[in-house]
Amino acid sequence: MVADILQLQPSQTNDGEDTPRWIKSSDGEFSTASAYDLIVDQQNHMGDWGWIWKLKVPLKLKSFLWLVLHDKLLTNHKRATRGITNDPKCPYYVNIETIEHLLRLCPQALQICGYYGKPEICTRLEAELWAVYKGLTIILQRGFNQVIIEMDAEQVVQLLSKDIGERCPFRGIVEDARITMRGCDCTIQHIRRDANICADAMAKLGEYQPAELLIVQDPPAELRPLLVEDIVHLSMEGSRV
Repeated sequence: MVADILQLQPSQTNDGEDTPRWIKSSDGEFSTASAYDLIVDQQNHMGDWGWIWKLKVPLKLKSFLWLVLHDKLLTNHKRATRGITNDPKCPYYVNIETIEHLLRLCPQALQICGYYGKPEICTRLEAELWAVYKGLTIILQRGFNQVIIEMDAEQVVQLLSKDIGERCPFRGIVEDARITMRGCDCTIQHIRRDANICADAMAKLGEYQPAELLIVQDPPAELRPLLVEDIVHLSMEGSRV
């Protein structure tokens, strides 16, 4: 209801005194029936958002997700609409700063990318190590730093976090990865597999394409249903429980 009031435009004529009018009735007169219809209509469009508050994530992430899904994030476009600022544009580019621009279309946001490729014949552990190393080279090339690498391969996390022996068969790739991690101030940590479903799906895509490494700016169609679940650390099976 507040949003409806904020969208009202003042009259352009100065004839007579201002009089209040109820926009949800044909004659401009308030009625409890029209107010009830307005409330019911809004509730029907809200959907069930209780799942947001049940997520096992920090409260600030829940609040941010609620604002985004309800189109309530205070972008410059909304600030300009409410008279808080005179400039509705993105501070980095000339586009109007809507939620879609802020989170997806802005070149600053597009620096987030994904990659996958077809590995050579090797063990699974070697494939995981090479995946980390190639990701680190992308981080280094793009000038990112202080990146937190999350993996469900606990053995890889241990190899990159702890001292390894002289006889380790993966010593070369491990040392190269560590040097790159130090260069861009990256850290690595272990997470559950059900919190890494999007990365697993990207790895599977690599099995069916010939390129050694493919960098994508937009998520492949196969991944889009998994993105929100991957972000909030929930798997498809877990959400059905």
